[in-house]
Order: sequence, then structure tokens, then C-alpha cells
Amino acid sequence: MERIKESAKDRLKKIRINDTVTEIEGMLKTLKNEEYKLLTDFMTLSFEDLDLYIDITKSGEYVLTIKAVSNKLIDIGKII
Repeated sequence: MERIKESAKDRLKKIRINDTVTEIEGMLKTLKNEEYKLLTDFMTLSFEDLDLYIDITKSGEYVLTIKAVSNKLIDIGKII
């Protein structure tokens, strides 16, 4: 019986971890879409040239890193 309880705990832990990963992936997808809308007002940019990452520091802080690669900037209606 103890082994069954332990297996159930392990399964629940895996489900919780998978749900958390799915939530983070969904959040990153939403952030990328919003960031793309914002940045394309200021630079020529393809969706594939935009990457977002979330790292967790040792102290538990979350760091969002955005990498956008563009060869042209836009300045209020004109390309620089």
C-alpha cells in the first residue's frame, strides 16, 4: 500500500511539473507575440529573429531576456 501511495505522489509531482512547464511556454508565446508587435514599430524584424528566454537566478528571481536581430531601425515614419 505504501508503494502505491508513493507512486501516486510521483505521478502528481510529474503532472504539476508538466503543468508549470506548459504555463511558462504559453506565457513565453504570448510575450513573444506582444513584443513582436511592439518592436516592429521601431525596427524591421521577422518573427523568427525574435527570441525570448526566462531564466531563474539562484535567489529565485526571474530574468526575461529578449534577443531581436534587425538590420534596419524605423524612426517615426522613416527608415534609418
